[in-house]
Amino acid sequence: MRKLGLVFLLVLALAVPATAQTSRAPALNILNHESDLTPSGTNLNGWNRALNSVSLTGIPKAPAAPQDNNGLGPAEVEFGYKNLRIREEDFNFHLNGFYFGFSYFLLSWLAVTSNFAAAWGNPFELSTTAFLYQFGLLMAYRETRWIPFFLFTAGGARLRFSQNGFAESDNGFALEAGGGLDVHLGAGWIWQVLCVTYLHTRLFDAHQNNVQIRSGLAYSW
Repeated sequence: MRKLGLVFLLVLALAVPATAQTSRAPALNILNHESDLTPSGTNLNGWNRALNSVSLTGIPKAPAAPQDNNGLGPAEVEFGYKNLRIREEDFNFHLNGFYFGFSYFLLSWLAVTSNFAAAWGNPFELSTTAFLYQFGLLMAYRETRWIPFFLFTAGGARLRFSQNGFAESDNGFALEAGGGLDVHLGAGWIWQVLCVTYLHTRLFDAHQNNVQIRSGLAYSW
């Protein structure tokens, strides 16, 4: 009887470690997948992919901002020197002055633009002043350092003559078309090397076919 008892204890001692080892395997499997499961057993990988597409507040993330062109932003302000040659059937003369403009690019190559210019001189011993204010479209290829552009604007013009206390002036329509070349200097600065445009005006009941030449600086942000 004592021998049967010893045999039973020996079998029991060998069986307990094997049972513990086999019962540990499912627990290890659960621990291995614990990082991918919620307490309810739901896989988190799908949730992570979904959360990547929305913000924490549940609002869809805004699309990434478009990249600027060659380091240039959508807004651009320019200023510089302008030479205006006024030509009519019986006469032509030059005026010198300045211009100021602002453009905003709606697309990488297309902008709405506006400009104001003033020029003066003394042709035929007449004190002469011209003002231009125009609005239109600007098309420019800004992917490289050298930037060719074309513009088309329309607006108004004012021309005034004065001599010995006598003055006469007129306001009329102005239409401009032309183009030129800019150079990107870096840090948002642009040198407008040359811009040549045809300017049609109607003043003093006559048509003028004018030419404008300008050069200056611009800053983009």
